[in-house]
Amino acid sequence: MVLPAESRQYRCSETEAPAAGSPAAGSVFAETWLDLRERADHAARAGLLHPPLNDWLQQRAGQSRQPLQLVDLGCGHGSNLRYLAPRLTGPQQWLLVDHDAALLERTSQRCARLTDDRAQPIHVARRQADLQQPLALDFEHADLISASALLDLVSHQWLEQLAECCHRHAAAALLTLSIDGVIELCDASGQRCEDERDRQLFEALAHHQQRDKGFGTALGSDAPAAARAIFEASGHRVTTARSDWHLAAARDDDCTLLRQLFKGWQQALMEQLPTQQAVITEWYHRHLRQLDAGRLGARIGHLDLLALPPDGAK
Repeated sequence: MVLPAESRQYRCSETEAPAAGSPAAGSVFAETWLDLRERADHAARAGLLHPPLNDWLQQRAGQSRQPLQLVDLGCGHGSNLRYLAPRLTGPQQWLLVDHDAALLERTSQRCARLTDDRAQPIHVARRQADLQQPLALDFEHADLISASALLDLVSHQWLEQLAECCHRHAAAALLTLSIDGVIELCDASGQRCEDERDRQLFEALAHHQQRDKGFGTALGSDAPAAARAIFEASGHRVTTARSDWHLAAARDDDCTLLRQLFKGWQQALMEQLPTQQAVITEWYHRHLRQLDAGRLGARIGHLDLLALPPDGAK
């Protein structure tokens, strides 16, 4: 997903990096965006993946009273952990992994009082790490590697490394909120209303989403299909489920989120189509007027993926 330029989480070619000596500067902007999208993310998550994941984790734990070893890769401000912890059964030990040390510290503090589905406290640790090479990260004892809203930023090779990491350690993977290229605009009654100009610009946006985001050529909206194929090739049992954002025209927080999305889309399109800036500017302001009038909503397509190791893998 293309974020507003000031809110992207990693080394994106589309935006200037925070000034040297002030690593928290970009993180503050990122957290503003992440806070804004959290309600939509949590409402969209595919709950039908939780029972098979919980069943597998309990089988993995057996009679042991040891905590489950869970990883949140590219954890951001901890939205994925806040969503999952109260939905997973049994003692939990989470490892938060991100490249931003200041953000990691704030996130671990923010998540320190979370509990599992039986209201028992969980344990949270953190690790600052470069995320570019999943195989270089030591997840030897992990039961589950999870990531949210990350796959569209990474490359095919990065996903192959992640699948290999899960295969080596017989770990499950839960990879959620991956964009799949669906953007449907709707009016106040919920009827689709995108026109030919919208479709042309969204196609250009899809190409922009495949620029290098710091992990090699980004998969963009091809990420869900690539992830499924790669994990199945490694022997995992893969289940996917839709996790679309449904943003209503008259709901204030949905309109605020959409306004930020359009801002990010405008900036990306200006880079992708530099000779069409007047067209893009008119398109952007037309949709802002519709948002201000409570006449524009959207469905933004996402998929969640659960990959379980082959039966008997340990």
